[in-house]
Amino acid sequence: MIGQSLKVLSVAATVAFAAPVLAHEFTVAIVVPVSGPDEAIGQATLNGFRTATRERDGHANETSEGHLGGVDVQMEPIDSATGVAALITAARDLGAIVVYAPATELADALKAGLPDAVVLGPDSVPALPEDFAQRFTAEYGIAPTTAAAAGYGAAQRIDLAVRAVGAANDSAALRRALSASRPAN
Repeated sequence: MIGQSLKVLSVAATVAFAAPVLAHEFTVAIVVPVSGPDEAIGQATLNGFRTATRERDGHANETSEGHLGGVDVQMEPIDSATGVAALITAARDLGAIVVYAPATELADALKAGLPDAVVLGPDSVPALPEDFAQRFTAEYGIAPTTAAAAGYGAAQRIDLAVRAVGAANDSAALRRALSASRPAN
């Protein structure tokens, strides 16, 4: 279940906020293994992230993946196997300001290549709500793994930061809020 090992070199999430930053919608590019032997880890991370985006703020005629901070969010997976240079380029092309990565060589490379981004590390995994495993299992038909919990925790941190900033078009304020955010316990 939650204790399954996570292959830390293959999981990262980059969040890119489209202009205007938080007006109505933003895009989250999540860097995970999309194919190959670690594909299940990537899918679990995406599903955990998705679980958090569907917890609240939904509305009729939903066209987004869900909500973080009361704002519509779209998810865009990027294959972690493309190499660090390609990941940095993709994140820059999206205007990325947030990166989720465990404390690994990949995280260090992303930090170095994306100096304006906030890097969320392993502390993004919160004390999960009591009903998380039940909701996750009901939606996906399997118990959540460590990767699912990590995706959920990263989304929770982003949710907290976006709620703190509100609908302001201020990337710097969002960067500060993400740096200061801590997952709910």
